[in-house]
Amino acid sequence: MDTPALNNRGFYKSMLAMALPIALQNLLSASSNLVDTAMVTRLGDLNIAAVGVAGRWSFFMHLILFGLASGSSVLISQYWGIKDVKNIKKTYGIGLVLGLTVTACYVAICLLIPEKLAAVYSSDADLIPLAADYLRIVALGMIPQAYAFITSIARRATEDVRIPVMGACAATCTNIFLNWVLIYGNLGAPALGLRGAAIATAVSMYAHMLVHMTASWRQKHFTFVPPGQLFGFERAYLGKYLRIAWPVLINEIIWATGMNLYVMVFARQGITNYAGYTVFNSVQELGFIFFVGICSACAVMVGKAVGSGKPKEAYAIGKRFLIITPLLGVVVGAILVLIRNPALNLMGIETAQARSVAESLLLFYSGWVGIRNISYTAVVGIFRAGGDTKMGFFLDCVIMFAVAVPIVAALGFFTDIPFVWLVVAMYLAEDAPKTFICLWYFRSKKWIRQLTQAGNNAESA
Repeated sequence: MDTPALNNRGFYKSMLAMALPIALQNLLSASSNLVDTAMVTRLGDLNIAAVGVAGRWSFFMHLILFGLASGSSVLISQYWGIKDVKNIKKTYGIGLVLGLTVTACYVAICLLIPEKLAAVYSSDADLIPLAADYLRIVALGMIPQAYAFITSIARRATEDVRIPVMGACAATCTNIFLNWVLIYGNLGAPALGLRGAAIATAVSMYAHMLVHMTASWRQKHFTFVPPGQLFGFERAYLGKYLRIAWPVLINEIIWATGMNLYVMVFARQGITNYAGYTVFNSVQELGFIFFVGICSACAVMVGKAVGSGKPKEAYAIGKRFLIITPLLGVVVGAILVLIRNPALNLMGIETAQARSVAESLLLFYSGWVGIRNISYTAVVGIFRAGGDTKMGFFLDCVIMFAVAVPIVAALGFFTDIPFVWLVVAMYLAEDAPKTFICLWYFRSKKWIRQLTQAGNNAESA
């Protein structure tokens, strides 16, 4: 007899109850980024390229936080399967301490040497000061953002999606309103241009944190408990946490490094090309939000099943999500094709070349998005939640750095390949082998590793 998680009604009810709010949360964040890009684009290609360069470091830090939070969520979702709140608190506490410590180091670096960080991606003398100034201001909001991000993922791992949506809504509304006020000087405020966009982004991060702190205090939630309970973890448990979370963190750092190496190649193909790529990236994020929702729901459902000792159920759930992902890709691709011109018109792009780059990349990505996200669902939604945090590390070390990055670097620096085809080569070289290996590994079931003690009646994988 099917469990509620496996029968069609129960499966889709559980999936949609988590996927839709999480997708909404990410839609709010992506919309905020899109509005940011649209408002800054009107300041010219140089300003939008500066945001793109500074944004690579914010992206790198975001992925480090995601690695820490994702490592925590592996344990939290499995402990949630057996309702072990004590270990959920300890896991959240370790993740929060590590996340805030790493973020504080990042903020210090951004405040001390922002010009050197910007120079990693561009040698343009006009672009570097703009990117450095933007990076320095946004860094002031990263510590509250780290708290809100880690807390949000911990809540989602226990099927609490309401507060994360409220936090994202507060941050998005704050950012859009302050962008309107500070970039162009509305309501009597000075017109600060790019600096106004940076201030708006930093302040919105404090709004996000405030929502989470207020909700946690009012609910007496596990994310707001006495420090003795939150941080009173034993050395043995810290070792267990690090064994699970460390490969995830290194995996995200490796992947982020690889993505930043791609961007180092892209940014040196000219400001106009890179401005077009930055616009494309902002629009394609609107499509990615649906996969974030699906993947997050998958992680919670798989993690609960494995944590409560039901490996057959976990495998069946994962299989359904691997079928849903490419089907969703067809729908998302059609949506991106339909909105590409209205979205690009909204941007008010300065040059025809930048517009052409963004439009061509969106057309390609519309047909590729489903394939690209199969490996994302497999690694982040299935393997990690199932207890295997090392497979993604292997994929990025081997596929990304041994295959894709060398191909992109060789094409970018030693050939005259058109910019759009350079970006297409990146997607093909990385996604095709990853997808094949992920599907093979899923079928092997070697990723099913129970990390909790669910009792004597647990199934054997």
